[in-house]
Amino acid sequence: MLVTARDDLRDATHFRRYWMTLGGALALTWTGLVALGVVAGPVLAAATPVLAFAPAAVFLSLLVPRVTDRPALVAAGTAAVVTGALTLSGALPAGIPVLIGAAAGIGASVLAQGEAS
Repeated sequence: MLVTARDDLRDATHFRRYWMTLGGALALTWTGLVALGVVAGPVLAAATPVLAFAPAAVFLSLLVPRVTDRPALVAAGTAAVVTGALTLSGALPAGIPVLIGAAAGIGASVLAQGEAS
């Protein structure tokens, strides 16, 4: 999205300057945040249960704008319910509930698309 939304990158010099600036800013930000994590990590160890929700929150922030029709909503809802239920059961190794939830979401979306036509 950083390039497709730009229509002013036709000139090769401008294109290279744009990507060097963007890459430099990303490298500085990444390095700074890693250093912050090294320093703040031990302090935040007590907040582990709260921080465990952070990856899910990031994933949801990426997912929500993409749910634009009924099959997508059915897929997201089914995947969330199946993944949540399997994770809370504790019966499967870490990571497996996500895979099963994704497969269930895909199956539910295919069924929802079939019902819509």
